Amino acid sequence: MKKISTRLGAPPAPGNAAPARGLHGHEFAGSLLRATGAEALGTLVLVLTITMTAVAAALALPVAGAPYGSLAVPAAGGLALAALIASLGPVSGAHLNPAVTLGLACNRRFPWARVLPYIAAQFAGAIAAAAITWALYGAQARTRAGLGASYPASGVSAGRVLVAEAIVSFLLVIVITAVAVDSHLSPGAAAMEH
Repeated sequence: MKKISTRLGAPPAPGNAAPARGLHGHEFAGSLLRATGAEALGTLVLVLTITMTAVAAALALPVAGAPYGSLAVPAAGGLALAALIASLGPVSGAHLNPAVTLGLACNRRFPWARVLPYIAAQFAGAIAAAAITWALYGAQARTRAGLGASYPASGVSAGRVLVAEAIVSFLLVIVITAVAVDSHLSPGAAAMEH
C-alpha cells in the first residue's frame, strides 16, 4: 500500500482539495478559530509595525533615536514578518496577506472552506492596526502621513499602479508557494526563506 504524505510539498491525494498540512506545518484539522485568531493577530502586528514606522518616519517622530531613514520601514516589516512566521506559522501558516491565502487555495495548497475566514481575519487585523496607529499618533497620522500608505508619484495613473501591485503580489505568491512546497525545507526553516 502506498503511503500518502501529508507534507505541504506532496501533491494532494486524489479527490482531496488540499493537503492535510499547510504552510510551516500547521494542521488543517486544527481549530479554525485558533488559526484565524493567529492570522488576525499576526496581520495586526505586521501592519502595525509597518504603519507605525512609516508614520514615525513621515512625521519625523521616531519612538527612539534619530529620525528614521528610508530603510527603516522595509527593515522593520521584514524583521516583524520573520518573527511572525516563526511564531505563528505552526498555528495558522502565517499567510498574513489575502493574496497569499488566495494563491495557496488556487494552487490547491489550502482548503477553500478556510479562505473567507482567513481573509476576514486578515482584514480585521489590518484595520485594527491602522486604527491603533491613528489613535497613537493622532489626526496627523492620517492627514500628513496617510497612515503609512504608499501613494503613486505625481503623474502615475491608477492603472499603472494596479498593474505594478498585481505583478508584485503575483511574484510574492509564487515565491511563497515555491518555498511552501519545497520538500527540502523543514517547516521552521521556511520562515527564513520569506
